Amino acid sequence: MTNLFRISKTAFAASVVVSALQNPPNTVNAQYFKSVEEAHNPGEERGSFDLVMKPYPIPAETTTYVNFVFNLPEDLPDLFHVTYGEVINSQPEHLHHFGVIGCSETIDPDRENLPIDSDVFLANCMTSVGGWAPGADLFGNTDLDTGILLGRGLGVKAIYLNVHYTDGVYVDDALKIATDGIRIHYTPVFRPYSSVAKSLINVITGPTKLAVPPGESRFFVSRTCTVDTSCKDANQDTIGFLVSVLGMGASDADEVDHGDTEHTCETFEAFCDLGGEIGSAVQRLCPKTCGLCEPGPDGEDNPFIQDAYRATAVFYHAHLL
Repeated sequence: MTNLFRISKTAFAASVVVSALQNPPNTVNAQYFKSVEEAHNPGEERGSFDLVMKPYPIPAETTTYVNFVFNLPEDLPDLFHVTYGEVINSQPEHLHHFGVIGCSETIDPDRENLPIDSDVFLANCMTSVGGWAPGADLFGNTDLDTGILLGRGLGVKAIYLNVHYTDGVYVDDALKIATDGIRIHYTPVFRPYSSVAKSLINVITGPTKLAVPPGESRFFVSRTCTVDTSCKDANQDTIGFLVSVLGMGASDADEVDHGDTEHTCETFEAFCDLGGEIGSAVQRLCPKTCGLCEPGPDGEDNPFIQDAYRATAVFYHAHLL
């Protein structure tokens, strides 16, 4: 955890996520920086690496979802700031979108960059890193003082790409071979702020009460968010909701009196270093219990303890099912 204490401030970016892509939307260009040079400060130390799939024949189907896993290069720093992302798109007529997710374990090199249709390995991949659709920004970089924190020091050892190809059924007789991927630009010298996306509303994964009534021509869902800069554990209400959703409490999350739950962060302390989905979730909910709220070595700043946040961007994603 030593390298985790090298950042002094964290930026806060709010986002609203409403479902996954299914049909191609009318896209607008949301790329803030138009070139690699524009995305870097003059004289800034920087590097880049490519994560590209091995040649993949696109199935002759209307829609195809396929997964690829790429280990991070061994020569990368433990932690670095992502400054810009480029999409390597060999099949623009068929590449619909993809999600970029961080994995807590490396994959066997023999399986790297190859399609993984269904695999227990993907349970290790729970850290949202970025995503892309035509016209969108891969990582959401918005200014030259901010970077997206990534690396093994954050528990990310590999990148999982969930790729959607479309209209393969309409291709001509020639087989379409994809060699798609991403190019990640980074700096090993940390910028003043690290960008953290916070999802305010996610209707698709909301509880039962968060539903759109049938027959409504218009329906509004609102949510407020208070940014708390202290490094502290989640309250019992939040813990109770998580417990109920995971099936460890009442069967219906909407019927739980979350404030009366007996579960606290101390209940889950043994899972802090478990890794994977559970370990990551426990660390985010219970940083104090997991020992992440202590001062850094030699008095260095701890990024979990913040004096101030700033909102750098607000994103709204709405896609048709």
